[in-house]
Amino acid sequence: AGGATLACVPTPAKSDPEQLLMFMRKFQVTRIVVVPSLLRAMINIGTQHYYMNDSAVGKKNSSQEVVPGGLMQLVPTCKIWTTSGEALSGKLARDFFCSIPKAMLLNLYGSTEVAADVTFHELRSIDDIPSGVNIIPIGKPIRKSAVSILDPQTLKSCPVGTTGELFISGSNLAREYWKRPEKTKAAFVWLEVNHEERRQDFSNPNAL
Repeated sequence: AGGATLACVPTPAKSDPEQLLMFMRKFQVTRIVVVPSLLRAMINIGTQHYYMNDSAVGKKNSSQEVVPGGLMQLVPTCKIWTTSGEALSGKLARDFFCSIPKAMLLNLYGSTEVAADVTFHELRSIDDIPSGVNIIPIGKPIRKSAVSILDPQTLKSCPVGTTGELFISGSNLAREYWKRPEKTKAAFVWLEVNHEERRQDFSNPNAL
């Protein structure tokens, strides 16, 4: 988008984090979307490469600590990293900024019934991560979308601090499951919000 070049990752590199990093380095990739488990593997490779470098001869990493700037040395051009598809832990986010401190980390959340993602949480530095946080929030809705926590029985808003289910509405929500009326009926409901009907979606709360 915005005039940027799209780099198509070859199939072998999709399942090999080291090949993926070399691909990113070769084509000077500036932004990428990965699942958190892949991000962890890439950070670990950045640490391994640091200790294989001539300047690190004689050094040991017995504690498996993340090396400051380790990932940045491999892919210095990549400034925007997006995670999606899995929960992003606070520890992984902190390790990310240790390994590549001058980048932005976006945590996105979505479901099958929306166009890829529906919420985002932006982190620009390690200072944006509150101490003691175990899981990074999924953030706020993207433009022209809305997210509500409702009681699945009454379809009313849940009081703050109580458990409910995630409902999604907006222009990026699908209309239905193609030729699967039973699945559509189970996943989509009609709600009246602000005196107008909007299609909303049950989302799996365990995915949060």
